[in-house]
Amino acid sequence: MEDAGRFVVCNVDPGFERPNPWVLNLRADPHARVQLRRDVFDVTAREASAEEVDRYWPRLIQIWPAYQAFQRQGGKRSIFVLDPC
Repeated sequence: MEDAGRFVVCNVDPGFERPNPWVLNLRADPHARVQLRRDVFDVTAREASAEEVDRYWPRLIQIWPAYQAFQRQGGKRSIFVLDPC
């Protein structure tokens, strides 16, 4: 999801899976390269603050309603904000 020139990415595991590797990778090293269509750019990732999670969550589940279903099953939510470098 795009928000004011940055990107917001989300993962909710269904409650019985290990965290996705990309979540672990961003926690270990917040520097990443993103490709969106033909554009490639560098970003710095950070986990969303509690305030940002509250703001982004309704929009994220509107984009992909399964996020909410997975969280209800006990899944852990990981939301990152990607700021272009």
